[in-house]
Amino acid sequence: MLIYISKINFDFIFEMKNTKIPLIVISGPTGIGKTSIGIEIAKYFNSEIISADSRQIYKDFNIGTAKPTRDEINLVNHHLIDFVEPTYNFTVSEYLNLAKEKIREIYEKNKIPIIVGGTGLYIKAVTEDFEIPKVKPNYEIRDNLKKISETEEGRNYIYNRALEIDPEAMKRIHKNDLFRIIRVIEVYETTNKRISSIRKKNLDNVYNLIHITLDIDRNELYKRIGTRVDKMINDGLIDEVKFLIKKYGINLPLLKTINYREIKEYLSNNLSLEEAIELMKKDTRNFAKRQLTWFRNSDNINIFSLKNNSLNDIIEFIQEKIH
Repeated sequence: MLIYISKINFDFIFEMKNTKIPLIVISGPTGIGKTSIGIEIAKYFNSEIISADSRQIYKDFNIGTAKPTRDEINLVNHHLIDFVEPTYNFTVSEYLNLAKEKIREIYEKNKIPIIVGGTGLYIKAVTEDFEIPKVKPNYEIRDNLKKISETEEGRNYIYNRALEIDPEAMKRIHKNDLFRIIRVIEVYETTNKRISSIRKKNLDNVYNLIHITLDIDRNELYKRIGTRVDKMINDGLIDEVKFLIKKYGINLPLLKTINYREIKEYLSNNLSLEEAIELMKKDTRNFAKRQLTWFRNSDNINIFSLKNNSLNDIIEFIQEKIH
């Protein structure tokens, strides 16, 4: 049960508009409870949340992305959720520009902006204030690579080609993320530069950053992941995937992401439902491990173990840092 510590007036922050904008970030692996904790923190500070989730941005992808419910959104205003068409290839540069805009809007309301999510590159782009030069799409290259990727042998070729071109960028890209793999090759063949080399960052950050990364015992995290996958199935994930296939086609790249590709394989009679569910849990565990590695290796973070720290501990820490 949450027992709030005494609230403190932070009006002094907004009376000094020439200072850096305070920015709270709540990050961590999938299934750890970022959404609920982020909402409680936002309620306490009377703030608003900017999502940092690269799949929750897409319309119609709801259950399998664990998108905040309507009730949760009614509790706290959320931004950058459910606004991109699934057929559109949304870039990190676009996210960065929109996130910076929302941070400023929330701050101008005399509220402290809070970013909540598990997409490390989105968070890193904002907190390190990346400068990402815009590279226009090369549809000839993109269409050619999409045709090649229609076979398993072609997908393997494209993945290995991107890995050869830019191993640094590929550290952050899953082998099934065809959008971003193609983008790595497309940018290189268009500019003769690697994506990882043209992503610059400003050393003089514009934010007073308080970055909280949530952690938990590995076995407990895996248990939570299992429970969440079972809930997705019970909440209607199979029907959601059927709807997406009917509306966008079975080859929609987003259907190759976790929780969707496994159910798609089930619907294609390549897996039993039990096999699909177990694969969802396994794939999500592996993804969570990669997220933990990413955030633990990030700069300027404060790790809070949910085994040893309460929500009140996190709120009290944020209050002290703001002061």
